[in-house]
Amino acid sequence: MSTKNYLSLGIMTGTSLDGVDLSIIKSDGKNQVIFLDGSSYPFPTNIQKSIYSILGSSVNNKNIIKIENEYTNFIIKKIKYFLNKNKYKIDLIGFHGQTITHKPKKKITWQIGSAKKLYETLKIKTFYDFRSNDVLNGGNGAPLTPIFHKLLKKKYKISNAVFVNLGGISNVTIFEKNIMRSFDCGPCCSFSNDFIQYKENKKFDYNGKFALKGKTNIKIVKNLLNNPYFKKKHPKSLDRLDIKVDGLFKLNLNDGLSTINSFIAQTIFISIKNSLNKIDNIILLGGGRKNLDLIQKLKEIFNSKKILLSEEIGIDGDLAEASAFAYLAIRSMKKLPISFPSTTGVSRVVTGGKRFG
Repeated sequence: MSTKNYLSLGIMTGTSLDGVDLSIIKSDGKNQVIFLDGSSYPFPTNIQKSIYSILGSSVNNKNIIKIENEYTNFIIKKIKYFLNKNKYKIDLIGFHGQTITHKPKKKITWQIGSAKKLYETLKIKTFYDFRSNDVLNGGNGAPLTPIFHKLLKKKYKISNAVFVNLGGISNVTIFEKNIMRSFDCGPCCSFSNDFIQYKENKKFDYNGKFALKGKTNIKIVKNLLNNPYFKKKHPKSLDRLDIKVDGLFKLNLNDGLSTINSFIAQTIFISIKNSLNKIDNIILLGGGRKNLDLIQKLKEIFNSKKILLSEEIGIDGDLAEASAFAYLAIRSMKKLPISFPSTTGVSRVVTGGKRFG
């Protein structure tokens, strides 16, 4: 097996629709990684609204092609700006694209974004469409970050732990001794972002300051938790539109956001409660880790379990997923597996990622 190291640029735009994260790593795709540089760029409002308008689409059309083109052009512009600031010679790109529909039971997972245009513009080998091969082999197509979390666990000498990604949808990777399991917990920042957008035309609740002033509606939380998804056995994954939030919109801004955070905390607790006596730490990644109200609620519900922000162990929580897809591009280049029966439910260990260049 080749031990060659590659400089890889990871590009991630998540279900929270907040913007694009770029990260450069140097890695052999196996046991080593060095984080070199990274940055995040918010979406312009028009692109954010355009993507939101096509969520759940099943058929390509002229409007989707137009939106995909605008999205791709924005990504290329930010990559050029980012690479002009540093002198790294990039070997590979890992381009996740923007998920607009995820229905693994129907063997559908659709991420827009033209990897072909990225390659033709930047002249760098580009890996994309990381999820389809998993879905075609009976998997959920998500989460794909566990193998990267395993690398972080080794790099930072972390014992038995749970990595919790608080993105648009929350997911967990659970490490118990030599066992690695992963699945989506439930809606996360996508819920609170949609709510504050509807109520105040703001993009997100900065630091959770509105939620901190609110009061949780326990009845609504219980109703949301009645969704069959939360009783479903893992591996499992979730589409942004799978769980409806209609009952929330009658609440005022503060109470609605507090209620959403209580719901998020409960979905994470439900997901890992059976492993609590076997783990030492809960490590938080993703944008939701900056929401003080959500963190407070998580600390309350987990009591004595040690909850750590990723930065406390040396990991940039904003760039973790972009770094993961930079790593997955290297693994795809080397035809190493990126998903596993215990993480996505795939029928066998499979690699993934199509390639231009």
